[in-house]
Amino acid sequence: MIKGVQFVVGLTAGGSSVDFAQTNMVFTNSSKIVDLERDTNINSSSSNVVFNSTYSGDTWYIIDIQNNESGDGGALLENQEQFTIYANLDSAKVTPNEAFTIEVKPPIGASYAINHKGPPGSLT
Repeated sequence: MIKGVQFVVGLTAGGSSVDFAQTNMVFTNSSKIVDLERDTNINSSSSNVVFNSTYSGDTWYIIDIQNNESGDGGALLENQEQFTIYANLDSAKVTPNEAFTIEVKPPIGASYAINHKGPPGSLT
C-alpha cells in the first residue's frame, strides 16, 4: 500500500500568490474521503515552514522550497517558487491500481485536483 504521496506545486504564469497556511487538502479514493490536516508549522507567522521530522496521521507538509528569492521560507507561495508537498496517508491508503485524488484547495481561486493511480502489483 502507498502510505504517502509527494508532489510539487507552483504558480501559473501571472498567477497570484497562494497562502498555504490557509490551504486545505482532501484525499479521495474509492472507499474514503479524508481531510488531510496541515502541519502545525504551516502558519501565517512562521518564517520556516519546511518539515524535517517524522510524518504522522492524515497530514500534509511542505518538505522543500525551491526558488525562494525572498529567503523568508514562509508559507506564501510566490512567483517562481515551488513547494514540494508530502501528504502522509494514515487511514487513507492506496492499493495497487486504485485511482485516487488529492485536491489542493487554496483560500482564494480554483482548487486543483491531482488524479493518479496506484502502481500495479504488490507494494511493500
